[in-house]
Amino acid sequence: MIGENVLNFHASDDCYYQEWFDDVEEGWIIAMNFMPHVVDEFSKNNIDYYISFGGEFNDFPWRTYNPSQLFQHAERIISRRLN
Repeated sequence: MIGENVLNFHASDDCYYQEWFDDVEEGWIIAMNFMPHVVDEFSKNNIDYYISFGGEFNDFPWRTYNPSQLFQHAERIISRRLN
């Protein structure tokens, strides 16, 4: 997910994110370039259990990649995090 234009996040519960995470099965969900206050809300509501965000994903130059390159670059970052 690219969230440069997301201005707020409303967490009522995590069922939506848990269901989304379960649907992915063997993949991952990444949130890139969200505003700091939105990332704080993600953290406060423990969304990091379902979605990877922060760190290198806070200022990710996604526009400089074609889709295949973007996937490969994101996969390298997430693989380092998971190992």
